[in-house]
Amino acid sequence: MALGAILIISPVTLRNYIKSGDFVLIATQGGVNFYIGNNPLSDGATASIPEFGERWEYRDCIALAEESTGRKLSPSEVSEFFYKKGLGFIANNPKEAALLFLRKIYLWLNRYEVSNNQNIYFHRRYFYILYLLPFAFSIVGTFGLFGMFCGARKNSTTSLLTIYFIIYSVSVILFFITARFRLPILPVLIIFTPFGLTRILSDIKNRRISRIILFVIIAFIVNSNLTGMRGKDFSSSHFSLGNVYLKKGEPDSARAEFETALKLNPNTPGANLNLGVICFHEGKRENAKQYFLKETEVAPKDPKAYSNLCLLYRLEGKLQEAKRFCKESIRLRPAFWEGYYNLAKCYIQAGNYQKADSTVSEAISRFRNNRRFFYLAGVIAEGKGELKRAHKHYLTCATLPRQGVEAEYNLGTIFEEKVGGALSDNDIIGICYFNLGTLLGKQGQLDSAAIALASALSWKPDLYSCFFQLAVVYDAMGNYPTALKMYDLFEKYEGANAELFLNRGLIYAKMGEFTRAEKELLEAKRRNLPEADRYLEIISRLKSGNKTKSIN
Repeated sequence: MALGAILIISPVTLRNYIKSGDFVLIATQGGVNFYIGNNPLSDGATASIPEFGERWEYRDCIALAEESTGRKLSPSEVSEFFYKKGLGFIANNPKEAALLFLRKIYLWLNRYEVSNNQNIYFHRRYFYILYLLPFAFSIVGTFGLFGMFCGARKNSTTSLLTIYFIIYSVSVILFFITARFRLPILPVLIIFTPFGLTRILSDIKNRRISRIILFVIIAFIVNSNLTGMRGKDFSSSHFSLGNVYLKKGEPDSARAEFETALKLNPNTPGANLNLGVICFHEGKRENAKQYFLKETEVAPKDPKAYSNLCLLYRLEGKLQEAKRFCKESIRLRPAFWEGYYNLAKCYIQAGNYQKADSTVSEAISRFRNNRRFFYLAGVIAEGKGELKRAHKHYLTCATLPRQGVEAEYNLGTIFEEKVGGALSDNDIIGICYFNLGTLLGKQGQLDSAAIALASALSWKPDLYSCFFQLAVVYDAMGNYPTALKMYDLFEKYEGANAELFLNRGLIYAKMGEFTRAEKELLEAKRRNLPEADRYLEIISRLKSGNKTKSIN
């Protein structure tokens, strides 16, 4: 049995050690889960952390542990930190801890299926089989537990099953209760259920009062509602469903679910936040602002609404207010990188590159592998005229190892004026290569510029500005046919502008195609580009044979 456990676990343990240098058997969230189930505000079932409420991410836990200890911690040390916090609660509050432990035992044996992130009862409307099993645990729990009590010592088989039931149950009750954690004991209860049924019928027939009383007690524990957790508040479920619609790009359906959640429970965390996000995408910024302000009242420990307000006030040019909200989001959650991102953009917009630089430097020290801050560092360095430093930051941003998808993909947080949501890793890499290519082009490193711009397109194919910049680069290299192709591609995907007609006209002139050049320059002139007149005059002289002036 021990060998079987070792064979299953050891590959994961070995990989953990190779990747992190930290001896971790399977995972490191044990300490956090222990603290969730053993703290002054715990109800034994809700995945809530006192410092953060119900809306938190694991990175917040890491930041809390490291700030409290004043040093960087390994994953196992973070887990150990929270184990100590949970044990500290038990040691300092033995009475409260004992009552909480009894509550968790009751929830463990009760028929109510405690949901974790999905409400089982809400999903009945989608999965009809759940309607066919309305009393599943009532039967299995009542008769299975009774059968176990009556037959625990009958033989070695039933004893072993009982020992398994007890050990596994204690291993979960020490933490917190959810229905999915309880699944592994159901087979044992199912095995004992027929025995419990026949035994109680026999006990009733033979009037064994003590057994009948035991059965009644078990039936009461399984089927009662002493904790009051059976209220059909599906507000969180409607909120989760709204998130699904939001991710699918169906804002009207998402809005309906968020509004339903608020009707059922006006204090549903996140509902106002995401309604604000929908309004932002619809261009209703004032409505978005009201929703975000409401969210700060409903979930005062959640930093997302504050960060969103920062962006809205920044768009209005109210930079002092914007910075105040950003700083509040950072104060609430030091691990909330989004707050640093929006604060840095506030300083960039204000032209305060010194403050922006220090904000980004702090963010880089905290979030070493977040490429967004190297991108901003490049933008800031370029704004300060430090082109070598900008080059370095853009290159670092583009070549950092990929970190995977953020939790919830930052759902509920807005970043950019146009797209709202956070740019993907691919988008950021593409933009960095674009900026790098533009810098290299300005410095005359044309071959490197062309390579960087081509890389930008490979990462972000819809970054059509690359075609324009590539055209400029190929023009400077004297590769006029390729430059014209790039301008044509830019016009095809992005549309024409006066500068495009001017540049394309100049290329035709350099190639000696003066009629086509004149046509392009006339279009540039029609679009109110003043310098087109000067070039039209030169082309007119060239066409008439006066070659005293060069188009270059």
